[in-house]
Amino acid sequence: QYTLGDSHFILVALPQNSKVHHINAWLLSLLDMGLVPIISEVETYGQLFTKPEQLLAWVDRGILIQCNMASFDHGNANYDRAIELYRNGLIHFFGTGYSDGCDVEAYQGYVEAISELDNTYKKDLLPNIHLNERDLLANRTFYPSVPSSWVGKKGNFLTRLFGFAL
Repeated sequence: QYTLGDSHFILVALPQNSKVHHINAWLLSLLDMGLVPIISEVETYGQLFTKPEQLLAWVDRGILIQCNMASFDHGNANYDRAIELYRNGLIHFFGTGYSDGCDVEAYQGYVEAISELDNTYKKDLLPNIHLNERDLLANRTFYPSVPSSWVGKKGNFLTRLFGFAL
């Protein structure tokens, strides 16, 4: 009853103050139950970007990532992390961030911004997301490619050790 449509996909939000190892155990238990977690708005969880290899490991296990389109607005506090997810090919779905209907102009602006990123970085994010949506609606399992290593910034040693900026 909590899955998306009649599929085995489940949209999950991560608790902001949880330890990564607790989140990992929970996500793996969902996989063990035959559910495929789609983590919503990963870019809002700064602690995950101190050890981005965890994101790669999750996607390698079949866990998927949803990013909010509004995070691609240059003024958004999560912009840099959204770009990092984009550059690493770790966005499998988009959320709009609209709970009471869609602002068509804003949505179109985000689509145009992401299309520009596709041209700049020579990626095909939007077409891939449309294919992922099709597979989700058909309840088909799919395994996106996972980069062999994280491209971009990583936290410094102390940040990576303690999991937060000092």
